[in-house]
Order: sequence, then C-alpha cells, then structure tokens
Amino acid sequence: MRFRSGLNESLSVLLRLRRTLDSLEPYDWTDRDLRPIGDAWLRVWVLGTQQAIDAADRVMIACFEVMTAATACPDRNLIARAYRALAGEVWTQKQLADFDTALERLEEKRAVFVKVIRKEMGKAAVELAIERAEREARELPGEDRKVT
Repeated sequence: MRFRSGLNESLSVLLRLRRTLDSLEPYDWTDRDLRPIGDAWLRVWVLGTQQAIDAADRVMIACFEVMTAATACPDRNLIARAYRALAGEVWTQKQLADFDTALERLEEKRAVFVKVIRKEMGKAAVELAIERAEREARELPGEDRKVT
C-alpha cells in the first residue's frame, strides 16, 4: 500500500497538482464509512440476545484490529524517516502480514456472528463461502491445500 506522502507528493501539492489534505477529512471519511456498522451494532445491543451481543462485540473488535493494522506506523528511526520523506510511505512485509491476519480474524468473527443471528431468526444453517473454500482446500490432494 502506498500513502500520499514523500517528496513526489510534496511537489505535487507545491505545484498545485494536488490539493493539501484538510485535517478533518479523515474523520469525515471514517465517520461516513463506520456509521452503518455502528448503527447495526447498536441494533444488536438493543434487540439481540446475549450471545448475539457477544458475537457482535467480537466483530467490532476485529474491525478495529483491522483499522489498527491498516494505520500502524513502522519504527521511526532516522534512516527510515529519511527514506519515507523521499520515497513515500510503503508497507513492510510485517505490516502486510499483520493486516492480513487481522482481516482473517474479522472474517472468522463475522462468520460466527452470521451463524448466531441465523439461528436466532430460526433460519436454516448454511455453509458460508469462506467455509466452503476451506473445505474444498482440505479436500485437494498434496501441495494445493493452502487457502489463500
């Protein structure tokens, strides 16, 4: 992932090829994007059973873990800061791995939440796409077992 940072970005802003970032814009974007999930979480808290509330809480925690991984800053030593000033922000392999791990946890928590809600609504149990992919990967012989 590449952020709008570094020497190239600074020149683009200086030459008015891009506008500067308003300090409140990230808040507005985050609020707009998180409002629907926050509203749904509140509805579960008001209408759901304890099991549904617990599952919804775990989904929200996993969401915030994804956001934390997505916005994590690497070590800020002098050489790294100089490189980022020139080349811009680039994710390290560890950051990418942490983000992927957080996304996988979110998928797992979301699947559990869906099952709880379907059960409480009296709906039949279903096999979710992620479960189907994992089952199919287990059925493959040899080296092709890894689910990506």
